Amino acid sequence: MLKDKVSYNTIDLFKLFAAVLIVFLHTYNGDLGVYGDWVNKVLSKACVPFFFLCSGFFLKKGMEQSLLSGGTEKEDLWFKKYIWRLVRMYLAWSVLTIPVAIMIVKRGHPEYGLGMRLLYHFRFFFFTGSIGIYWYLLALIICAVVIRWCSKRNLLHALLPFSFLLFLWGCAYDSPLNRDQLIFRFLHILFGSERNFLNVGLFYVLLGFFGDSVCLSRQRNCHKVTIVLLFVISVFLRTWEVSALGTNYTQALVAISTFLLAKTSGSASAKPFYIASRHLSTGLYLIHFPIILLFDYYLLKGTLIDFPITLLISLLVYCLLANLLPLKLSEVILGHQKYR
Repeated sequence: MLKDKVSYNTIDLFKLFAAVLIVFLHTYNGDLGVYGDWVNKVLSKACVPFFFLCSGFFLKKGMEQSLLSGGTEKEDLWFKKYIWRLVRMYLAWSVLTIPVAIMIVKRGHPEYGLGMRLLYHFRFFFFTGSIGIYWYLLALIICAVVIRWCSKRNLLHALLPFSFLLFLWGCAYDSPLNRDQLIFRFLHILFGSERNFLNVGLFYVLLGFFGDSVCLSRQRNCHKVTIVLLFVISVFLRTWEVSALGTNYTQALVAISTFLLAKTSGSASAKPFYIASRHLSTGLYLIHFPIILLFDYYLLKGTLIDFPITLLISLLVYCLLANLLPLKLSEVILGHQKYR
């Protein structure tokens, strides 16, 4: 068990790097040339899928460990607490960002009347994710419930190919193949994009859930070399796909190889540092998008201004929330209590 903890600590550090790249993704406005485009399309776009992989992996770990330590009753209690923590976070940020949501709908659709605006906010909350960014939390809640339900009924292996087909559908939607056909129009009306629990969340969370099913070599150094090679090949294929096809299928390979690399690159030192990285990665994701919308809604100031300022303000806001809020409130908003 200790060996597992050593290995998995590094996932927290990788998540922090991924969170920074997500901030870059949302502040990049195409003004840094070829290299900026490459980072944005090849690396940054694989980061939310990486988050989903990590969540699925630790969902499985939590279910297994609670089941082993206390049977089905304890596992059921653990899962209810897990879902409730996510639901509280989603509700909290949905409420906190209501003024931003109102601004988005007003700017994006000034022609809408009150009824259509209320319908748009309903769509935000139940389908696209509040203010269009908290879809990760919404998708994770739904996917965790679906996966656990299927797990209890031995249906996971049937769910995996189904989730893969949904993933392919989402990738086709976000590609030159989409010419407003009915099958794609449905996704647009319901979700506004492929970023939802059907086309992204379920596939990646399920892959993470199966993260320990792959037989790994006990020769750690040799295994690391193999995974690094896999990562390099994935990045190469993704670079080629972006330039030649304009599609997004191979971003899955980048996300998966990054997850495998994080999972097998453990270190025994500085455990508090890894925990802090985990908490900060969540905080950056939750905080940064409202700041972007309020600071530079149309990204007119440029990436070199928007990216570092958004990152800095997000960090400062996170530190204030984590250190000044009462512990119970901090747990609701940030999903954790301050590490002591």
